[in-house]
Amino acid sequence: MTKPRRVIPDRCPAFPNLFDSMRILHTSDWHLGATLHGRKRHDESGMFLSWLIDTINREKIDLLLICGDVFDSSAPGSVIQRMYYEFLGCITRTCCRWVIIIAGNHDSPSLLSAPKEILQFLNIHVIGSISGNPEEEVLSVMDENGTCSLIVCAVPFLREKDIRPGTTAESGESPAIQLTRGIISHYARVADIAMERRDATYPHTPILATGHLFATGCETRAGDGIRECYVGNSVLIGADVFPSGLSYVALGHLHVCQTVAGREEIRYSGSPIPMGFSEADQEKKVIIVDIAGSERPRIEERIIPRFVRLASLKGKKHDIEEMIFSLRHDGIKTWIEVTVESIEPPSSLQNWLSDLTRYPGIECLKISNTLSACSCLTQQIDGETLEHISEREVFRRRLTEEELTDGEREDLTRAFEEILVQYQQKDRMETD
Repeated sequence: MTKPRRVIPDRCPAFPNLFDSMRILHTSDWHLGATLHGRKRHDESGMFLSWLIDTINREKIDLLLICGDVFDSSAPGSVIQRMYYEFLGCITRTCCRWVIIIAGNHDSPSLLSAPKEILQFLNIHVIGSISGNPEEEVLSVMDENGTCSLIVCAVPFLREKDIRPGTTAESGESPAIQLTRGIISHYARVADIAMERRDATYPHTPILATGHLFATGCETRAGDGIRECYVGNSVLIGADVFPSGLSYVALGHLHVCQTVAGREEIRYSGSPIPMGFSEADQEKKVIIVDIAGSERPRIEERIIPRFVRLASLKGKKHDIEEMIFSLRHDGIKTWIEVTVESIEPPSSLQNWLSDLTRYPGIECLKISNTLSACSCLTQQIDGETLEHISEREVFRRRLTEEELTDGEREDLTRAFEEILVQYQQKDRMETD
């Protein structure tokens, strides 16, 4: 019978191996189950997971860190869940001996944590949410000899309802400030437990922390699907939220691979596939970290292949035709969005584009025409400015630019009136 894998214990043994190093792969924001303009991304996600298994074996990874947003929604379908669990099953047959997964803001903590007791026997550890005991977020990673190679502060996405009840509200303090204070306090408590555990065994055991949050000063992309995590404006989480003494901080939530405040040891891995056309030009990556004792970690990036290319094409019709012709001859599966400088209605442009993309390998997911969209605002009488035109008049002028049936015009007008009333009611409430 095969000897079962060693489960991470509560305490490190007394005699750690001073010379062993640990090789860690940091990834996040898989968003399994995501769609793009109605197109499922299952194939891309599956190809990424296969590439990840190969990379883990090729790079001889010891520990896999998945830093949140495993799923794109809190209720992923059965196909997506099967993809996830099949991946975890494949991991147990690789050289990777430990997996640590934290929940992100898109994940359901209860769904992610449901099988955690079983997964622990495979050295797959899931932290879906915080509990009343921060010690549960401190994991001691053991080597094959039973010695502690690494301590991980596995902090998941911190929700307002979990953090704010434990904060002390000062007079006039905003909810965002209270939440920021709570996040800082939580990281400090978890780090203190990790350092006490380290000092009780060997003072040079490295400590790593995880997080799923929005750090200030980092790069985001318009339309990247990042949801607001916190009340009001995003709380101000700086690099100083992470206590000193951490060898590495593995973050998730932002889709761009980057450091935080120029500190090489605090990083986002970014999403493995572009989640929208705003990310089409990004190189997607995973991060490999080699940690040994108190030495400074060695950090490297590995570029993820582009399984489906996204391209955002803008220009006049002849420019678009040339760009599509070039993409068509690459032989790479490509999804495109097209913005045409034209006054033609979308229905006419759609027919034109269908002829251009009738060959296999290129599919248009979105088309818009900039000149038609703004032409309604140029239907002005002398001296008229936008601020003097009512919302209904702007909508009416825009509607005249489209080739619609009477029924479609009625439906759109009814929907617009409902939205306008709701907006005006909200505006009045905010100004009262």
